[in-house]
Order: sequence, then C-alpha cells, then structure tokens
Amino acid sequence: MSPYQQALGDEFGAMPKLCQALHSGPGTFQGEITVESAFGRVVTLLGFPKPVALAPFSLRISQAADCEIWERQIGPNRLRSEQFATQDGLLAEKMGPVLANTYLKAHAKGIDHIIRSVHVFGVLVPRALSPRISAREWQESGRYRFDVRVRAPIVNVTVLRYHGWLNVMDHACQATSPTNI
Repeated sequence: MSPYQQALGDEFGAMPKLCQALHSGPGTFQGEITVESAFGRVVTLLGFPKPVALAPFSLRISQAADCEIWERQIGPNRLRSEQFATQDGLLAEKMGPVLANTYLKAHAKGIDHIIRSVHVFGVLVPRALSPRISAREWQESGRYRFDVRVRAPIVNVTVLRYHGWLNVMDHACQATSPTNI
C-alpha cells in the first residue's frame, strides 16, 4: 500500500482516477512544470531550478522498505524526497533536513494537502515561523495536475510556486486492466 493509501484509508477512492493512479505505487511519469520564484537563490539552495516555464518534468516513484522515494527531474536539477504515512494518519515528506507532516483531504475534484507541522533538522518549527504551504492535485482534460505554493511566514510573500501536469494515463490504464483486477 502506498503512503497515500495508508494515510487516506477509505477516502482514497474519493479522488479522481488519475490522482489515484499516481498515488497507487511505483511508476515513472512525464509532463511539464513551471517554477516561479522571486527568490531564485533561496529555491536553488533547496534543489529547485531557477524559475522556468513549461520545462520537461519527470517523476519517478519507487518503493523502499518503509517509504516511497520520489525523484523529480526538472532539467538538470534532481530533487529527492521520502514519503511515508505516520501512525496518526498524516503524510510525512522528508526533503533534506526538512520534514513536513500533512493532512490529506481527498474529494471528487482531487486532493488538498494541509500542512500540520514542519521540522528542520528534527526541530519543530513554531507555527508562527513555519512556511505557509498550500498544495492541491486534480484531474483536468485527461491529465493529472498539481499546484504547490510556499509562502514566507509573517509577511505571507510567495517564495516558491511550482505547477504543471503529468501523464499518468498509461499507469491508470495498467492499474485497471483485466490482468490487474
């Protein structure tokens, strides 16, 4: 079971089919991404590329012993994170020294990510100083789409936004083929 299936339980089936397909387990997906930021140096330190529009984007999800490994390729930049379900039903994502715990809200239009806590080097960041992260995923025009925004605390300025689409149709078709039912 994927971390999303574990964290969502019965709610997993409420999502559109392409969202379910992406979060059902290992796979490699191709698409496009736009990265926006007024703070180019800050986001490049986190591994993101400089702002770019409609760049080729690849996502490879693989299974490890106790988590999923997400490897994102945006041009020459590679971002790696580990995702796993927590015992209290949240989705945790670890990228470098940062760990974000997220409540997932699945519905017929997609899935919303609601950040519950952020840790840096294992230390809980106080809510007032924690980045404001909003993320959503949905299905539109036969494509899986995503939009993630990171805002600075207190001043509420967008530090990073990345959005785009992935082709998960082949994966969705394989997941529902008669040999996989």
